[in-house]
Amino acid sequence: MTDKLQWALVKLRHDLTFCQRERAMESLSAALELLPAGGLLPAGGLLPSDSEELLHKIIGSALAEAGRLINEGSFDNAYDLVDTVHCLPEISECPDRDMKAYWRGHIEKYHRKWGAFFMGFKKEILKM
Repeated sequence: MTDKLQWALVKLRHDLTFCQRERAMESLSAALELLPAGGLLPAGGLLPSDSEELLHKIIGSALAEAGRLINEGSFDNAYDLVDTVHCLPEISECPDRDMKAYWRGHIEKYHRKWGAFFMGFKKEILKM
């Protein structure tokens, strides 16, 4: 599941580079369909279930916001937002993940450029 989701996010990010609303929205829909209700990882994943639910919420929220941005024609912002979360499925499966490094390397970069979209998730992300 995580490989398919990560691939869908990478494809969406790629499609956003062409600034074509219809193509980007098709890729966005495909990525949203891969988000199961119970979390991103199958049973027995490396994260506790509450962390899986948090990842689902973060990616789902980011994709919803990306959809809004695409509809507004803000393709650069949508691209950067998807770029920020596209690696979360892979990070979630890494037993020695460093969420502080992820925060500094991905989320703070987005925050400096576009604003506070992820700030509501900061405490939870850093605890994972």
